[in-house]
Amino acid sequence: MAGSTDSGVYEIYLFTCTCTKPVLVWYDMETDSGGWTVFLNRQQQDIQLDFNLTWDHYKAGFGSPYSEYYLGNEVLHQMTYSRFYTIRLEVDLPSGGYDFTTYQYFKVDSEYNRYYGCQYFVPTARFNGGILLSCTDVHNIEVTQVQLKLQPAICDTSFKTINLKDRNCGCADPER
Repeated sequence: MAGSTDSGVYEIYLFTCTCTKPVLVWYDMETDSGGWTVFLNRQQQDIQLDFNLTWDHYKAGFGSPYSEYYLGNEVLHQMTYSRFYTIRLEVDLPSGGYDFTTYQYFKVDSEYNRYYGCQYFVPTARFNGGILLSCTDVHNIEVTQVQLKLQPAICDTSFKTINLKDRNCGCADPER
């Protein structure tokens, strides 16, 4: 929304009145018109980030947007609860090729409703010759990298300008 065109790590502020600190995320500004917030990035490497973590880790997020990471369920909920996003799953294959799919109207529910998920889609499982990437059946796919990313489902000029200056969220600086 600020006119950036380079992929990389950016600071974002959630659209809430909690006056939180910025969150670091990787933005993919090249794929399919850009503007994709990468919320999960994994790749096969000698030292894997351990994704076998607790509820609290998944709630808060972990890892580094410069390498492997998961943004966090609470951040995803805060980003998506008030509008729909398109979700894109990309995988790199051992053959050197890649595949992707997109789904419209993705939202992450609240912690009270146990966020989101489906029984067989487990992109955070250990890389043991493949990971589960299907919501309908047990189907293990061998991959070398997995990325999940979000983009606003409707992204035109009317949605790119957001004015929060008329709200005082209890911040010391009402201009935030």
